[in-house]
Amino acid sequence: SPRDNRARRGQAEAHSTAPQETMDKYHIFNEIGAGKNSQEFKGRQKKTVTYVAVKRVAKDQMSKVVNEVQMMHALRHPHALKFFDWYETRNNLWLILEYCSGGDLKSLLRVDRQLPVPAVTLFGGDLLAGLQYLHHHGVLYCDLRPSNVLVDDHGVLKLADFGLSTSANMTSMSQSSAGGRGTLPFKAPELFAHPPVVSKAADVYAFSILAWIVVSGEQPYASMESAATMLPTAVDEGVRPTLANGDDWCDLTTNSISKLIEACWSGAARA
Repeated sequence: SPRDNRARRGQAEAHSTAPQETMDKYHIFNEIGAGKNSQEFKGRQKKTVTYVAVKRVAKDQMSKVVNEVQMMHALRHPHALKFFDWYETRNNLWLILEYCSGGDLKSLLRVDRQLPVPAVTLFGGDLLAGLQYLHHHGVLYCDLRPSNVLVDDHGVLKLADFGLSTSANMTSMSQSSAGGRGTLPFKAPELFAHPPVVSKAADVYAFSILAWIVVSGEQPYASMESAATMLPTAVDEGVRPTLANGDDWCDLTTNSISKLIEACWSGAARA
């Protein structure tokens, strides 16, 4: 069973817990997602019609989970996933989160490959509003990618998984640490520098790559050999993603969206 019988309820502050209580507040159903160190299940609070997502994380990920809890506990925005509670059991950590019946953007793109311009405009507005809110409150997201964008039952996009997020007021030491975060090909050129420059601009760059994927239906730089070693150099030199089939980019989108994506790629525009 994905449920442990006894749990300690975690508070939003790091390293603090409340007295023992059980996880029996929730019915836990089918798995709805999985990562390297985690699983997510659809759940429902007992004696209610309130559905939730129950995220189980390996206990050796405590520092990441505490960071995620601290970040999410303070967030209140339509485009940031809601955090409700968290628990600690003998072998696992459990987060009770908002349930999004639409799944993630990665799954959506796996089925539809790309989205029409009106959908791109709506989705882009949701994501930029979410990022703007985070940045206004001094939070750097640091891991924008399709699998971390969830869709609720109204088609609203929500930023999820704040395990790699960090404060904009970080020290130089944590700057170096944060530079190793994120996922290719969404990492901005400045994150490959020595030392890395971690700022709001890196989130904006990641948005441009995600927007390019949604518009084109292709993975950027997919034709590169040894992308993990070549991509940082290419990005730093200003190499842009290209379409594998050679179609004109203008046939896929509008001039305004093209200008937005190009502006996000530009270091000057993102600074």
